[in-house]
Amino acid sequence: MHRATSIHRVLSVAISIIAAIAGRASAVTFTNSTPITIPGPGSSGGTGISVSGLGNSLTGVSVQIMAFSDTDAQNVGLVLVGPTGAALVLEGGAGGSGPVPNVTLTLIDGATPLPSNISVAGAFASTQYSLLGSFPSPGPGLAYHSPAPFGTATLLTTFAGSNPNGTWSLYAMDPVSGDTGSIAGGWNVQITAVPEPAGLSLIALAGVCIARRRR
Repeated sequence: MHRATSIHRVLSVAISIIAAIAGRASAVTFTNSTPITIPGPGSSGGTGISVSGLGNSLTGVSVQIMAFSDTDAQNVGLVLVGPTGAALVLEGGAGGSGPVPNVTLTLIDGATPLPSNISVAGAFASTQYSLLGSFPSPGPGLAYHSPAPFGTATLLTTFAGSNPNGTWSLYAMDPVSGDTGSIAGGWNVQITAVPEPAGLSLIALAGVCIARRRR
């Protein structure tokens, strides 16, 4: 009875530690301000952001695209690639047939979809209106997930639970000749992550061993 009580106490402490760590987790922003030129057919343009020092299980992520402009944004595709290779289209087919005037977009789950005619800055959900085809090298090719209305993927369904530490990449492509565009202010990724409970279960295991020795 005494041993069972000791084990129960140890497990309770371990669970409390896990909960406390998860509760203290806050979003951390990583930025690459290098401008991205959106290339023409046959290539993808992009930059990477090195993420480190976070827990190994992602619980939240959002992306900010700074000073995005294009002469015909409906042809532009933007894709986010995480350290594990998982990828999600952030924007595809939005923007209308006119130019996009140097806007800053925040892509976050739960927001309203990107409008079919991007004209103002704001927070929006990742949105893909049309078939994009391949993001040529150095992009992920066809290995990406599509958000609504073209697909059903979100930032969390694509990246939740993965290890966020490593290089995150943003790639842009435009398959139509004659269009010009850029992401003049670069971009950032904001991530919340905690240690996996499975890793912290070692705390509970060690506590159980101590309790047994004391018994």
